[in-house]
Order: sequence, then C-alpha cells, then structure tokens
Amino acid sequence: MSTKLNKLEALQNQTLLENKIKMIPTTLRTITSCLDGKEEVLIRRELVVDGSVFIGLEYDNVGTVIGYILPNKIVCDFNNTILGKLDKNDEVINQEGLVIGYAKTYANLAYGSKESIAGYVDEQNHVFDKTGKMTTYTTADGNIINNAGKVVGTVGDKYRLAYSKEGNVGRVYTTDKNGKQITLNLEENNKQQKVAEDILAKRLDDISKNIAKSKENAPAPEQAIAKESMQEPDYSKLKVKKTKVSPEITSIVNNRGRRTDAGK
Repeated sequence: MSTKLNKLEALQNQTLLENKIKMIPTTLRTITSCLDGKEEVLIRRELVVDGSVFIGLEYDNVGTVIGYILPNKIVCDFNNTILGKLDKNDEVINQEGLVIGYAKTYANLAYGSKESIAGYVDEQNHVFDKTGKMTTYTTADGNIINNAGKVVGTVGDKYRLAYSKEGNVGRVYTTDKNGKQITLNLEENNKQQKVAEDILAKRLDDISKNIAKSKENAPAPEQAIAKESMQEPDYSKLKVKKTKVSPEITSIVNNRGRRTDAGK
C-alpha cells in the first residue's frame, strides 16, 4: 500500500474523530469483493457523514484488470484483442516474451446492449466496467440493471480474469448533495489538491449547516412535554359504567354509624 493511500486513510480517521467530537453523524464503512469465492479483497473504504460519502477511497490491491483468459490459455482484453498467453506459472506472456500480468480470479463477463463486453460481474453480483471500477448497476435474472431500473446488458459466461503486473493506488472521491460522485486529486504539491480540499471543506460546511438547521426547527423535549400536559382532558367522552350492587352491600352502607342492639 502506498504512502499516499496511508495518508488518505489517516485523513479519513482524523475527520471521523473530529466529527464525533462535533456530534456530527459519521461512520466508516468498508466494501469488499470476492471474485473467486475464496479470497475477499478490499475495494472501497468510505467515510460517510450524515448519510453521504464524504471521502471515499478505491483500492486496487491486485492490479488492474486487463482482460480474460480463454480455455486455450489465450489472454484477450475486453475488446477481444489478444494480449498474450498464460504460461504454467499463471503469468501472462506477451508476444515479446515479457511478463505483463497474471491470472487470479474468476468472474462472469458483462455484455452491453450491443452484445459487446462491457466489463464483468463478481461472485457478489457487483458489476464492474472494463477498467475494473465498480458501478452502481445491479443484476437480476441474468440481466444487468441500471439505476433507473432499465435492462442495459446481460451476464455472460464465467472466465478467469487477467490482471496487470503492478497494483495501482486507486481513486479518491466524494459525493455532492445529490449523491453524485466527484473524483478528487489529493496528491501533495499538485495543482488540483487545493481544489479538492476546497470541495471537501464546502461539503462539510454544508452538512454542518443542514444539521444545525434541523436541530433549530426541532422542538425541545421540554416544550413538547409541557404542551402536552397543558391540554385539558375531554370529560364529555368519558363513559361511566353502571355496576349492580347486591342487597347485602346496600344494607351495610345504609346502616353505617347506627347503633345496633348488640352495642347497647
């Protein structure tokens, strides 16, 4: 794991602590994927503030997906261009004899509306695009469904995937007030770093203001209790149940306080 990723994780942890002190609803959640049904891989770590992703990290611990492997060990990319062949060590060798990747996990290919390969689907039904980035699409009955509930593709056969030799850092993102993802660049000494930091600062400020506004509009518990206790009960709706009294009890009540012959 790179130094950059360690610093971003530390930024998530620090923001989590600061928000807890400020009483801002904040949680840290992780998302894993299990492509071959055996090994779970961390693919996302998200700091969620007041229900929205504030800082999200995409992991690429196993390298970038570069294609899939046919039964004859020919390795193709998702445009069906031949990249090389798989050797006995599960390494992808190109035409120049160089190792350009390796085989690791199995997944079903995902096909688009024009029957071209659009990506792949893992064992947990996460849908990924050609670059290996997880989408928000879902699967149902062998179809791929977009966010609007429309069928945009189909789930194909299962193949072993090929990955690049080196792993990448991954993407950093946040979401706007509508839940749309915004990619951030928080690399040090980068021109986009200040822009990314400003986006995060404004987003956190907006969240804090919304929380404060909600608290102002909510009635205080003491006021709610006082208002309820001041209401007069409606006695007109009360019903009196008549009970039949036995002659013995009536006699006792009528003779209360009277002297009897036994008391003379």
